[in-house]
Amino acid sequence: MLAEGILLSIQVETGKVKVSEEENDIKEVINNLLQIIEETIKEKKLVVNINVDINAARFKFDKKILSVVLFAIFENAALYNKDCGKIDIRTEKLKDRPFMQITISDTGYGIPKAEQEKIFGRYWRGEKAKEIKPQGFGLGTYLSKKLIELLGGSIRFISNTNEGTTIFVELPIK
Repeated sequence: MLAEGILLSIQVETGKVKVSEEENDIKEVINNLLQIIEETIKEKKLVVNINVDINAARFKFDKKILSVVLFAIFENAALYNKDCGKIDIRTEKLKDRPFMQITISDTGYGIPKAEQEKIFGRYWRGEKAKEIKPQGFGLGTYLSKKLIELLGGSIRFISNTNEGTTIFVELPIK
C-alpha cells in the first residue's frame, strides 16, 4: 500500500490520476483493508465495529483510490489508538443530498488543536505520530484529501486530545 500511495502522490501532483468508477461493495473493501492491519488491531486489543447502511453498501466508486484513502485512515486509527481502544466504521447514504458518508471514529490520542490545521499537509506528521511511529512519511492524510477531492468528495475531521478522532469522508453517489 505504501508504494501505491507514493505512486498515487506523484500522479496527483502531475494531474495523471485516472478515475475508474464501477459498482463495488464498500463492506468488502472495508473488511479487506482491516485484514491488512489485523496484526496491529490484535496487538493493541482494539475492538472494531462496522455498521454499513444497507442503502449505502453498493455504489459506484474507484475501488483502488478509495482503498488507498481508507487504508491510510484505518492504519492511523489503529496505530495511534490506545491499547484496548475502539474503532467504529459507519457508512450511510446522506438524506439531504446524493452522497455517501463513511465515518471512522477512534478512541486514540487525538490531534492537538495546534496541529489540526496542518493535518492534511504534505509530509507533515504530528508530534505523537512521530513518537509512536518514527519512520512515517506524512503522506497519508495529504494524499487522502487530494484523492477524495479528485472523486468529487470531501474529507474533514473532529478531534480532541486524549479522546480520539472522527474522520468524515463524503463521496457522491452516481
